[in-house]
Amino acid sequence: LDDLGQWDTWLQSSLHTADGKPVPGAPTFEPKKYTLDVTLAERELRLTGKARIDLEPVVAGSRAVSLVLPGDFQVTKVTDAAGAPLFHLRNGGELTVILPQAPPSGGTATVVVEYSGRPVDKDWNLFTLLDTLGWYPHAGAVDRAPYDVTFHWPKGLELVSSGHRMDGGESPDGTRWERRTLDYPAFGFSFEVGRFRVETAQAGHVAVRFAFGSGSGWLGRGVREEVMKAVT
Repeated sequence: LDDLGQWDTWLQSSLHTADGKPVPGAPTFEPKKYTLDVTLAERELRLTGKARIDLEPVVAGSRAVSLVLPGDFQVTKVTDAAGAPLFHLRNGGELTVILPQAPPSGGTATVVVEYSGRPVDKDWNLFTLLDTLGWYPHAGAVDRAPYDVTFHWPKGLELVSSGHRMDGGESPDGTRWERRTLDYPAFGFSFEVGRFRVETAQAGHVAVRFAFGSGSGWLGRGVREEVMKAVT
């Protein structure tokens, strides 16, 4: 009893309505659509991107938009749909953006984030995406939205990703590009880049595409066939 310690007590509770019912907190906005345009530069595959997030208000009258982007990405610019700068504050992996006014009932708001960082780990000729969802900013807690994503990457590599291929080709500077869409609300969108051995298989009416990374232990024919059989 000579040392009772520190009596530093915290209480956490929901807000309450006038009649005493709890009102749990919620993000002020949920995403309506993600439109991403990202470039992976040569050598270290550093990413520079522009993320347009169309938002639906959850809490009427709110002007503060809470976004999540890993802290090792740098945010260079935040604007509205017309390109007007928006006040924003970065705190670790959190990015708070203040709208000039709250959207009307049934309306939407748009936030455009320009950012950069290193999402891919390179080990000799092996490439690994460090975080399958943490390479672009996210909004909301439910976070279900369709996607329209355009990739630009070095010519000597392959890129596989979510969604359906809408267009693509080779740019005048020799880089490759591809636009892919996901038309139904999804939890996230991801990709991998590298040197792949691509094979296809059929599972009923579903065509399955496999991309086996070069230099890994998955290149043996027997192993590939086992994986493909298990998946299909």
